[in-house]
Amino acid sequence: MKAPRLAGPCRELALAPVAAALALATLAGVSPAHAQKTDVVIMNNGDNITGEVKKLERGKLDYSTDDMGRLSIEWLKVHHLTSNHYYEVERVSGIKHFGQLGRTDVPGELVVILTRPDTMRFDDVVRITPIEASFWQRLSGRVEAGVNFTRANKLFELTSGFEVKYRGRKWYSRLSGSSYFQTQETTEGTSRNTYTWELQRFLAHRWGAGATARAEQNQELELDYRATLGLGGTHRLLQSNQSRLLLSMGATGGGEQFTGTDLVFSGEVYVGGDFALFRYDSPKTDISVQLMTFASYVDIGRIRFDFDPRVDYELFSDFYLSLVFFWKFDSRPGTTGAPKHDYGLNFLISYKFG
Repeated sequence: MKAPRLAGPCRELALAPVAAALALATLAGVSPAHAQKTDVVIMNNGDNITGEVKKLERGKLDYSTDDMGRLSIEWLKVHHLTSNHYYEVERVSGIKHFGQLGRTDVPGELVVILTRPDTMRFDDVVRITPIEASFWQRLSGRVEAGVNFTRANKLFELTSGFEVKYRGRKWYSRLSGSSYFQTQETTEGTSRNTYTWELQRFLAHRWGAGATARAEQNQELELDYRATLGLGGTHRLLQSNQSRLLLSMGATGGGEQFTGTDLVFSGEVYVGGDFALFRYDSPKTDISVQLMTFASYVDIGRIRFDFDPRVDYELFSDFYLSLVFFWKFDSRPGTTGAPKHDYGLNFLISYKFG
């Protein structure tokens, strides 16, 4: 059997108040490691929990305690939250506040205190990050894999993937990859690989700008190699503690080579959307849908689509059963007679961190 080909690769405060917050934290003797767990969470049922706020993201408060270990608390089930440490607090509108966390007499209200207090409802807060959070504390992501073997026809399939994200105060970076390999006794093996790296600078009013590098290989579409570098912008059209909608647009340039052809220049403009819906009532469930449309400015009339929906269903702590679908379309492949479509459905076991 012939071996398959594999290929690799607003009011946002200025720096001065942030520096002031850091200076005040230092003068106040706040330990970068948050050695003392003095934050207080009061739940809607009246439970009072002393611990340490690690972060709030996607409707989940990551909270560390001495007696109960690390807790994942649904944000909208919190009655009050107080902390004398310093945080970056982001609202639905994209406005960011910096300071300590205080409370009012009104349930479900948070006060961020630096030079003056800013009061907001819990459902208006989508992200809380410690000012002195380390590089590792700002990382999140997942690793996943799935294997299928059928003895009758000697079919073997291996699917794997990973994603690592870093979110700072001004910058966001994401590295991801997916790989599929299939071999069967009676047919030639096939493989599909995609790797992506993104770097984005946060701008005001939920806008962003940055670069994306991408490498692809897909034997089903007779694509030996495609590598592109793109520049573009993003806008968080919607963000809340239950959902997020991100729109993106830009232009790419690079090269691609199909089976039996020479490497040629490839240039495209793109527009896309990324919708996510998350639920933290047991069982935790994440639903996401990504759709990207590419239009060539080199081969006018050529259109490509990438459609990637997935569902993650939590089995137990941080381990998920993932249902991943993909559909790829190329209206004008580089090889005569090459398929225009490639699609599939995979079941994976995923582990999420951060």
